[in-house]
Amino acid sequence: MAERPARYVNGGLHPVLIGDEFKDQRYKVINKITHGYSSTVWAAEDGWGGGIVALKILTADMLQKGVKELRIMRYIDANRSDHPGCKYISELVDHFFIDGPNGIHLCLVTKLFGLTIDDVRWDTFLYTKFNTKFAREVSRQLLLAVDFLHSIGVVHGDISGERIAFQIPRVSDINFSKIKKGDVIREDAQPLAEGVPKYVVGELDIVSKTIVEEISNIQLFGFSRSFLESERPSYVDSRLSFTPPEMIFSHPLGRSIDIWTLGCVTYGISCGNDPLFRSPEQDRRCMITEIFEVLGPSAAPWMLSQLITGLATGKWKDFQGSECFGGIKTLPFPDRIKKDFHSSSKRGREQDKNHPNDDDLFESLNDEEQEDFFALLIPYLEKTFIADLKKRATTKELQLEPFINDTGYIPDEIPDEIPEDGSEESSSDEHLEDSSDDNSEDSSDDNSEDSSDDNSEDSSDDNSADSSDDNSADSSEDNPEDTSEDNPQDASDDKPDDASDEHLEDASDDKPGDASDDKPDDASDDNPQDVSDDVFQDVSDDVFQDVSDDVFQDASDDNPEDASDNEPDDFSDANNEMSLTLYHACHYPYQLS
Repeated sequence: MAERPARYVNGGLHPVLIGDEFKDQRYKVINKITHGYSSTVWAAEDGWGGGIVALKILTADMLQKGVKELRIMRYIDANRSDHPGCKYISELVDHFFIDGPNGIHLCLVTKLFGLTIDDVRWDTFLYTKFNTKFAREVSRQLLLAVDFLHSIGVVHGDISGERIAFQIPRVSDINFSKIKKGDVIREDAQPLAEGVPKYVVGELDIVSKTIVEEISNIQLFGFSRSFLESERPSYVDSRLSFTPPEMIFSHPLGRSIDIWTLGCVTYGISCGNDPLFRSPEQDRRCMITEIFEVLGPSAAPWMLSQLITGLATGKWKDFQGSECFGGIKTLPFPDRIKKDFHSSSKRGREQDKNHPNDDDLFESLNDEEQEDFFALLIPYLEKTFIADLKKRATTKELQLEPFINDTGYIPDEIPDEIPEDGSEESSSDEHLEDSSDDNSEDSSDDNSEDSSDDNSEDSSDDNSADSSDDNSADSSEDNPEDTSEDNPQDASDDKPDDASDEHLEDASDDKPGDASDDKPDDASDDNPQDVSDDVFQDVSDDVFQDVSDDVFQDASDDNPEDASDNEPDDFSDANNEMSLTLYHACHYPYQLS
């Protein structure tokens, strides 16, 4: 699968060819890892001896928001410590800017990561949920990672399976030399515009049974929606089904939203029937009934009081959601968890028949073992899914839960001899042309070298080898929903394989005046002191080196299109006149998905 050529327009993607070199020839592109609506991610050789790294090149119209993300990453880097969760936060190796034919692009360089949680669950042998020990271990690492962020005053803001990648046990297992190309040809036989690559590259095959069995440590990435606790926005553009109650009611957001989304991830990898909270409507306010159906009467007092307040103050006068409040049926939370677990197990057993030699990848538990697992899982989830944000557990409290202690997970031992698995390349892109790695002639002058500073940073929005811009594969670039900041309740539809790009909402766009005076439990005594703006004193100015102010003219946060996570179906936007023509004029040796 490759990106749509319609994105190679002014303000869009930067054209990259195999063999292109960046930053004074330090980084040489050797293959494509993945792509998203607002970025492409490439495997590159680091000429300074850094091995193979990942280059995430953002679209030109994401420059301003990319710089905001970079500031958060650098703040995290400046505050790294011996905290046990620090090693589970992705590290930014480098960054630079590219002045190309489609605009100025920010490039983030990270270590090479492997599959994301969503990749593993939906695209490999593990079906829809992990075995119980592995689910507990991943949950433990995620909790520690979030605890580290909270300890330095950072709220991630968009934790999901798309933003959590696994480290690759052996990079040498990956065959970077097998490149899948598709030529870009116009029907009218006219030459391609300067900003359009002469070919597109399919995604690198990094899935193998060996890699899946050996994955262990996670890396949490994707900081474009992250913020400092002192900023307290009332809205972040996250996936609909992960919406915490306080966001529905426009409370100032803090640590508690990470606890809620952390619980959503743990539920998914443990029960496999996600999303736990579903809504047929795109208005986040319709999630009220979904949350009540799952959590039951315990959620009613707080949510009802907030609903009454919202109606009384006129905040919801535009809400046409009567259809959201009909036919509510509740099931006790423990019963819901067990029901979903059994449903996923049944699907897994059916699929397991197709892989008779992979018994170690699917776990069959007897009744007693299942009840033992539920006795650990359900109390943990109940503490993350508390509607009243003041009563929701903190990371410190969750670390006391038996569910994430003594998980018993031991990753497979990595053999000394590395098997040759070049023949295991996936045939899913069978229409793509395979070619060798030696394509230096494909390098293009379209790729201007960056003259920006080469400071090393930490953390990353990127999943080097995973999806999204965020690094989980953005395999769903369609059907954006209105996420205008003027109406934050409208949200994009979330899909399991969506690795859509992260769009950090500017703190100035948030509406603290709409928020209640309730202070979330995030403000507990163990919270660090409010972090003032001067934390970025040594971070902000040099980021803009060689980037003039006018590059931000079209990147205003007032533009609602900037809040879209997914690629629109209609490419006839007035600002992208050639998009429609190019999209319909290109022939490919494979079918776009």
